[in-house]
Amino acid sequence: MRALLWLSTGLFLTVLTVGSYRYGRVREQAEQALPPVTVEDTHFVKNHQPFWVHGVNYYPQRTPWSLFWPQYDPEVIAQDLQKIRGLGFNTVRIFLPHAYFRGPFDQPDSQRYLKQLKHFLATAEAQGLYCVLTLFDFYQDYQNPEGARQDLERLVPALRSSSAILAWDVKNELDRDVANVPVAPEVLQQWLDQVIPTLQRLDPDHLVTLGWSRPEAMLRWRTTVDYDTFHDYERPEVLGPRLDFVSSQRRLRGIRRPWVMGELGYHTWPEAQPDPHFVEHQFNYLNAVLATRLVKDLDGQMVWNLYDYHPSLREPWVLQGASVQYYMGLLTVEGQAKSGLQALQSAVFVRDALTRGEPTLESRQLEAVFWAANTGEALLKSETGQLLHQWPVQKGLNQLRWEVTPAEIQALIYLKTRYLLRLPEVWNLAHDRVPAQDHALTLRLR
Repeated sequence: MRALLWLSTGLFLTVLTVGSYRYGRVREQAEQALPPVTVEDTHFVKNHQPFWVHGVNYYPQRTPWSLFWPQYDPEVIAQDLQKIRGLGFNTVRIFLPHAYFRGPFDQPDSQRYLKQLKHFLATAEAQGLYCVLTLFDFYQDYQNPEGARQDLERLVPALRSSSAILAWDVKNELDRDVANVPVAPEVLQQWLDQVIPTLQRLDPDHLVTLGWSRPEAMLRWRTTVDYDTFHDYERPEVLGPRLDFVSSQRRLRGIRRPWVMGELGYHTWPEAQPDPHFVEHQFNYLNAVLATRLVKDLDGQMVWNLYDYHPSLREPWVLQGASVQYYMGLLTVEGQAKSGLQALQSAVFVRDALTRGEPTLESRQLEAVFWAANTGEALLKSETGQLLHQWPVQKGLNQLRWEVTPAEIQALIYLKTRYLLRLPEVWNLAHDRVPAQDHALTLRLR
């Protein structure tokens, strides 16, 4: 029931309907060197169109982590999911703590949690949002895969009919549990060998993934997931080379399935040591990372996360004192949009063309990256209308580069000026068409 259409080796896999949606997976091939894979070959498909995951990781602002399900508020959920959809996202990722969702669901608390999760899925569906459900959160019992299978037998059948489910995320950053639990890698592998097939058997109509803490980790373990998910919080200039290495290894191993950046983010805490950030930096960081995401043919991204949390908020799992986790959101404590949200709502991304990272006052060449829906031409103009550069635009990925003087980059970063890039119709991160128009290219002080 899981298939993804791909054509580059002459094989055709059937795309199957799941309710009113179409999803897919690429089945693994024999281990061999394979030619480069085009985006059209490996993207998810929904209603005969490529589907890119454009999502956000979510906790309610007043009740994150351990407080989410015990203090679940249907009105807050309805308001937040409407907000998430209104901000342009199509996917939301949430966490199911193992202690709350292991079953059996015959006690008042467990019944309440299951009812709340069903409400969340129904509310997301009403908003046109897809959900990634992360299982086994705060789980450590890897020596007991049979117990994990029983937990899935109780939970999955109660939810699998929901058309709001995009995917089951087996475990958040399982690779880190080698040191955190600790547990031997071979024990984790044996656990995966039983849990993933069980999950796919119980729900053959939805995708299964696994969120690795870093892209290289997906190469260490053997899985049969439908698409790979990794997290990344490193400097944007190192992301490209890391993805090149992982991509080459995936091809050598015959792995043809999609991959998604399941977490990326940038804290905005000026007092953080040894790495303080100002809120303006979030914009340049996300611009550079999202440019790389397009260039490397990833199948989507999910930002960490929607909200900042009040510094006085405490809960026992994560927010126990001063931490960058209070400042990782796209919206401030007061609900105001931070600069990174503007980057995620854009269709054109700007980075330093030489470093592939954030533009700085030392940048001398910039690059605009975007996906064009049609051919045409690009016109780079000053705010006064002066034509600076002109390029042909091809359908698909475009990377346009131009030189900047010290005075020009300084004016851009200090928000004294901006460029206007006239483009034909393009795709944004959610694969929505953006009509031909002038796109304002700005930067922020680094």
